[in-house]
Amino acid sequence: MHNLLTKQEIQLLSLIEYLYDSKEKVPMQVLRRKYEFSHYNINNLLNQLTLLISRVNTHENVHIRIINNQQSIELVADENIPIELMKEAVVRGSLTYMLALDLLLKRYTSAKDFCEEHFINFSIFKQVSDRLNNYLARFNCYLNLKRREKICGAEKDFRSFFYSLFFISGTSLVPFLSKTNQAQLQNFIEIIKNRYPYFTYTDLRKLKLIMSIGLLRYQSDFTISDYPEIAAINLAIPYSEFQLLVNDCFINEQQEPDTWRAEIRFYYDFFSTLTMYSLEQMETINFANLAIMGMDNSPHVTWIFEKCTQLQLDLSAIEVVFLLVNLSNASERLIHFPVEEELSYEIANVSLYEKQYPNVSRTTNYFLKRLPFDKEHPLDALFKETIFLIIRSVLLNKQIPVKILLHSSINQIQENWLAKEINNYCDVPLKFVNHIQEVPDLVITDKNNPLFHASKTFYWHPVPYLDEYHNLKQVVRKIYFAKLRGENSLEGIGC
Repeated sequence: MHNLLTKQEIQLLSLIEYLYDSKEKVPMQVLRRKYEFSHYNINNLLNQLTLLISRVNTHENVHIRIINNQQSIELVADENIPIELMKEAVVRGSLTYMLALDLLLKRYTSAKDFCEEHFINFSIFKQVSDRLNNYLARFNCYLNLKRREKICGAEKDFRSFFYSLFFISGTSLVPFLSKTNQAQLQNFIEIIKNRYPYFTYTDLRKLKLIMSIGLLRYQSDFTISDYPEIAAINLAIPYSEFQLLVNDCFINEQQEPDTWRAEIRFYYDFFSTLTMYSLEQMETINFANLAIMGMDNSPHVTWIFEKCTQLQLDLSAIEVVFLLVNLSNASERLIHFPVEEELSYEIANVSLYEKQYPNVSRTTNYFLKRLPFDKEHPLDALFKETIFLIIRSVLLNKQIPVKILLHSSINQIQENWLAKEINNYCDVPLKFVNHIQEVPDLVITDKNNPLFHASKTFYWHPVPYLDEYHNLKQVVRKIYFAKLRGENSLEGIGC
């Protein structure tokens, strides 16, 4: 999304994030050193921030203020006001976003009219259109600037672009939503919510945005005349039921039956592609239609069994379906969203996972190198994060925890806190036990009289030093891998 913004808008986003995270007065000198800003640049950004806050404060129950006393600056906001509200305001004020929104409902737009409306010259418009063109190219679309400006490409690619623009960038509360059949759409979402409890709030939000964009384009005569067979897998709601619900709720939109059927197939396939299931959801879903959906003939099945054999994972039927469905949908997702590597928060999440969970992260990379996907599509950060979470769910479900007994001179409250710290520091599954219940694998103690001579004992101070945490982590890892089966277990492939 940052590729759509100017350098100054990106700096403003960065400043907002820094001030939100600080939660206290920040000296001007610190800001200049951190961002290498001049006095003029700082003042200019602060003026923009003040103007932005005045716009955001027009929302009900939103009160944000900036305290600037020349020496330091502080951003004051209620705790329940998310930073995303400020970020969305920055994106909505972007000329690139405004140009994209202008093209959403029109077949053509005029560069002259756009320049006059926003008080800019043609050279600035050219910079704006170039930024938009670079982003459109990721979706196999482009902006034609001959005579009258228009977006060229397939309609399904347009919709993927607009979904990416409005949802992934954070600007989900877009102005055009009020122009669509909101009463019918809200009724449709409520029926889905009540009839299919498997979907989360985020899933329903995605569906609402997909339908809003689709209906708006459809009503403006931008239709999908033909859509191929549905490739994504949706376990929660069969296509036949989805089709009936859409037809019942949007009965006035069905003037051309063939086109309307293609529209419904697109809505269903797009939504299914973006839906990921947890192991808990899998246990509540009816799998009676799996054979009908063609999952039993999927080429992914053989591949999953082959890789899980190499990993020495004895998977249950639910876990096989969990991997099959989520990996298949993640594969289809690459068709709609080629690559979004500029999403800095997703890249940050992936690097954070790699640091906190190095073993599972290496296993994820093992899977990624062998995925039977089209090699023309580079793997973006969000896709890697998705695969990480899918595989991590199965591995954590299979791992044997290290049983730990804390035998210390500290009180119960301190012991609970210490257990939480140990859990956070170690990157393998742990289980804290009471010696009355079961024999532990490791006794962590600051006393000289160990309770179990059969268990391994780790001695440290009542208030542990940092290097003691590091040593404990190594000991716990050795015990954990010793409990796994054979030398060719997960450790052998870097898990």
